[in-house]
Amino acid sequence: MSSIEQLRSQVSAYKSYLSNMQKTASYLLNSINTVKSIIEVQKNSYVVDDVAGGSNTLVYLLEKENGIYSDIMNNAIPSVNNKIKELNGKINQLIAEEEARKKQELLKAQEEATNNLKRGMLS
Repeated sequence: MSSIEQLRSQVSAYKSYLSNMQKTASYLLNSINTVKSIIEVQKNSYVVDDVAGGSNTLVYLLEKENGIYSDIMNNAIPSVNNKIKELNGKINQLIAEEEARKKQELLKAQEEATNNLKRGMLS
């Protein structure tokens, strides 16, 4: 497998990771909204044992979910996007280098053919 193919394989893997993170973030956001709704319902319910506005457990859960969601959206996803961009840059660089090498080989072959023709004419 060539370097370009290996890099393309890595890009594909990172795109899969990115898709999974985005799905996880979406599910987490749904959970956050559900917990917020439960807390709002509790605020309008009877107060039991002086717990109003959501139990401490739900508030704690909401804070944790918000923190995880924030980490995914602000750290993990941008990091994976940057890695994909970096790998794509390497792929483009390798392609450009390969094209330049092929062009150089073609020019060299043309020069040799021209020289051979000149030698043939001089003989």
